[in-house]
Amino acid sequence: MNTGKQSTVEHFRKGFSDYDADGSGSISTLELSDIFREFGYRISVEALHHYIDRVDEDGSNQLDFREFLRLMRWHRESELDNYKKVYANFKVAVDDYQGIPGKKLARAIEELKAIGDRRIIDSEVDRLPSDILIDFDMFVDIVDACRFEFVKQEKKKAGFTDEELQIYVDQFKKFDRDGSGGIEGKELLKLLEAHRGKRFCCNGSTLLGIVRVRRVGLLRGRG
Repeated sequence: MNTGKQSTVEHFRKGFSDYDADGSGSISTLELSDIFREFGYRISVEALHHYIDRVDEDGSNQLDFREFLRLMRWHRESELDNYKKVYANFKVAVDDYQGIPGKKLARAIEELKAIGDRRIIDSEVDRLPSDILIDFDMFVDIVDACRFEFVKQEKKKAGFTDEELQIYVDQFKKFDRDGSGGIEGKELLKLLEAHRGKRFCCNGSTLLGIVRVRRVGLLRGRG
């Protein structure tokens, strides 16, 4: 039993189901870019359209799960081809063993342009001995681990950029005068009063941002 393959299929099935809101068993091709982002895959518009043209033979702009799975398999195969090219460029031979030296691993992963945050790459690489040689299978596992962590971090941000989050965190701390980690009635009123009439906040974006930041717990660990 190939449990790894089954796990991947179930992972894709869950992502597919999340976008199959009406339970029809199909999703719109217009939603594919969002799904790819949800999985942490970085893909160009041209490449996505190429996959759609291949799999959506009837031009319905709808994909069932089998078609979706086929499309994801094509993307994974293309991704692994790119991994192999980068691996070949960075690997060295030591005695009878070949692999990417630990000191060059971060550069190799960054070369893939698959992970959107260098800090995550560095965090994963720092766990490994610097004198290790990384074979191809381990290289793939490490890149996938970086992607998993990247997706997890992006979900914690609730759709905000780092700059927006810092604004909301600063605003929250400013009005959480007692340092309780929550904004009470009087503090909330002061926050609303401070932003009255300001175009940036009239639509409630700052308040909504602060609430969402608080909800996902992003204030923890921020100095």
